[in-house]
Amino acid sequence: MKEKIILAFLFFATTAIAQNKIEKLQYGKSTINIPENCVAESETKINECNGFSASWFTIESSGSSMRKKTLKQIEEQIQFTEKREIKFNSRNQILEGALYKMNDGTFRYVGFGKIDEIPIMIIIGVKNEIKSNSDLSDFEKNFITI
Repeated sequence: MKEKIILAFLFFATTAIAQNKIEKLQYGKSTINIPENCVAESETKINECNGFSASWFTIESSGSSMRKKTLKQIEEQIQFTEKREIKFNSRNQILEGALYKMNDGTFRYVGFGKIDEIPIMIIIGVKNEIKSNSDLSDFEKNFITI
């Protein structure tokens, strides 16, 4: 009897999780389909997608003083070996921020700017530094191009 209750619970828990699977991301005013083998935590955060992750937030301003303050707060919470200021494109808009080489050898791109006139901050994680757009999948190009 105990086994039947546990199996029933597992079945309903699995069904509930499957029903909540996120299939699309909302980035600015655009809707982006999530590739099959990728996992999204929310409509604004993809955790794992073949070594790529991204999360973004709407912010009040993408100005220089806010950018510097936020980067300093991020730096207090992460372990990195290198940092450099960068600009990159996202949905044909220029974002400004920083590129961090993490202690584990991965990279984090942090950008500030406007996507569809909405001020955002985006954090992108990749296994290797992006040297050219050919390093990116079509899905990844929704968020960053060099």
